Amino acid sequence: MLGQGQMGCARVGARQQVRRNFTGAWRGRGFGIAIQGVLAASVVGCSRERAPDRIGISGIDASASVDTELPHSSLHPTRLIGEVFLEVPALGGGSKIAFGRGVLLVGDGKGDPFLHEIDAGARRVVRSFGRLGDGPGDFKSVWDLSFRDGDVDGIWVFDLMLRRLTRVSFKQPATAQVIAPQDNGVVRLAWFGPNLLVGLTTADTGRLVLLDSKGAVVSRSSGPLLGGDSITRQVRLASSAQASLCVQPSALRFALLYTRAGRVELYGEKAQLIGRAAVPFPSDGQFQRDARTGRWSALTLRNFYKGCTASEAQLYALFSGRRGSPEYGDRATNGVFIHVFDWEGRLQRVLQLDRDVSAITVDGDSVLYGASWQSDAVFKFRIPPRE
Repeated sequence: MLGQGQMGCARVGARQQVRRNFTGAWRGRGFGIAIQGVLAASVVGCSRERAPDRIGISGIDASASVDTELPHSSLHPTRLIGEVFLEVPALGGGSKIAFGRGVLLVGDGKGDPFLHEIDAGARRVVRSFGRLGDGPGDFKSVWDLSFRDGDVDGIWVFDLMLRRLTRVSFKQPATAQVIAPQDNGVVRLAWFGPNLLVGLTTADTGRLVLLDSKGAVVSRSSGPLLGGDSITRQVRLASSAQASLCVQPSALRFALLYTRAGRVELYGEKAQLIGRAAVPFPSDGQFQRDARTGRWSALTLRNFYKGCTASEAQLYALFSGRRGSPEYGDRATNGVFIHVFDWEGRLQRVLQLDRDVSAITVDGDSVLYGASWQSDAVFKFRIPPRE
């Protein structure tokens, strides 16, 4: 069981426009500004005033380390040697990836096209599609990919910029099915069983929301925020909204993994908090207060959890642990380490990849696929059994 202390545009023109809109968002630079007010509260952390004195810094125990990447040697990681599974010429940069029904779907962070469908068995690109726009079947972002229980030939794409969930059919042609969540503050959204959706929102109360299959709110619950009570609540809310969401296939549980904190939370069927996972580098968020104005803002001293994927038995958490530095450049938000937890929150093992990835997915517990913002390839890693 969890201990209490264990409980974070021509085509080229279109690509450039999307890159301008999203590069900062995907790489964690000024998230609130990059998505143009979706998380407006987070602009508090992007002020261009005089640099604040760092007093009252909160929750930066591990993140304040001088190391550019947090050390994992004491965790005895299992090293995985990857291979280029497939090169995808139209892929600008892999920001999301999901496997299911024998298909790999890769979300393109640079967009137009936004999606690439791969027949995993045949190792071939079926199609690259999803143009930039707001019409049926168009996209402006690929924020989350999820499968709906019982939907055997489709996958759902949450577009944060368009505020909608679109079904992509693996059988062509198909009319795009769209669900628009009634809660306009949803920043993460995934299927949670055949009839419910689970979302993370920017709401002050009830920031976790369950929606029905038409997008109507069924219930809300309030999970804990990052940071302490002395920090401005709006700043805490904005920082806490920067997280990944992963659902257990059986929809018994889901997890929130924070970008700005070393924290992973587990939730049950009613979106009730079950506890926190035993993460190796715990942190409660990164904040500072301006000594002159007294205003609190969020910091990104270090990137923590940058993505996740799940099997029925395990939660795979992509961990960056990197500070922004010349050594890493635009790879500061990538990762090579994967923290593997069971659904009780116990750390089972740590995997170390031989190359950077920005997104991961698994086929059971034996194969892992990865994509990178800086590459047009999909990588494959075989996961050995635990000793």
